[in-house]
Amino acid sequence: MNGVFIDSSVFLDFLEGKEKAKTLLEEYSGLKSKRCINRRNV
Repeated sequence: MNGVFIDSSVFLDFLEGKEKAKTLLEEYSGLKSKRCINRRNV
C-alpha cells in the first residue's frame, strides 16, 4: 500500500507540475506574440 500511495502522490505532483508548466508556457507564448504584434504595428 505504501509504495502505491507514494507512486500516486508523486504522479499527482507530476501532473500538477505539468499543468503549471503548461500555463507558464501559454502565458510566455502569449506575451511573445503580443510583443511581435506590437513591433509590426510600430
